[in-house]
Amino acid sequence: MLGFGQPQLKEAGVGRISPTDDASGLPRSERKTADKIGKYLYEQYQQGARMRKMHVLSWMKTLSILNNVHYFRMSGNRPIPVEKKAGEIRAVVEYMAPMYRRQLGRMAAHRLGVTAVPTIGHDARMTYRAERAQYSMEYWINEVEFHEAQDEWNQQLLIFGMTALYWYADEFRQQAFVQPIPQTQIFPIPYDAPDWRSADGI
Repeated sequence: MLGFGQPQLKEAGVGRISPTDDASGLPRSERKTADKIGKYLYEQYQQGARMRKMHVLSWMKTLSILNNVHYFRMSGNRPIPVEKKAGEIRAVVEYMAPMYRRQLGRMAAHRLGVTAVPTIGHDARMTYRAERAQYSMEYWINEVEFHEAQDEWNQQLLIFGMTALYWYADEFRQQAFVQPIPQTQIFPIPYDAPDWRSADGI
C-alpha cells in the first residue's frame, strides 16, 4: 500500500498477537489484547462506513459530470439523468472536465523510474551491483505494466481524493503485481484522519 503504513494501534498494552480468526484459541495472555484489537477495528469500520456515506453524493456528482451528464437529479446516492424537453436550450460551461484532464496530464508526465547508485565506494564491483539492481527494478516495472496501474491510480486520486496501491503475489505467474484501490472501497485508520500523514493504516 502506497501512502499508508501498516495499522499501528496507539492504545497502551496493544502489542503483536498471533494470527487467528478466533480469539478463544489464543493463549490467555493474548486473548485480552486480541479482543482490544478486534473492538478497535470494528469501531473504526463502523465510523468509517458512516463517514463514507457523506462522500458518496459528491463522488456520484463528479462521475456524472465527467461522463458528460450535466443535468441530473439525485435519487438517494444515484444520479438520474433529466431528459431534455422539446425546444429546451441547455447551457453547459465546461470547467471540471478540462481541469481534470489538465491535472491528469501533469501527473502522467511523472513516470516512475529507478536510478541506482553504489551506496559505498565507486569501484567496478559496486557499480555493477547497482546497475544489476536498477535493471531488475526496471524489468519488474515493465513486466507488471506498472505504468498502467499508475495511470489508474492518478485518475482515482483526482476523482475520489484518496487511493491506495495493493500489492499481491500471483503464484501462477510467479510475480508480484499492484492494483489501485479507490476511496469507495477503503477508509483510513483512524477513520477521521485528515490526510495520509495522520493515518496509521487503511
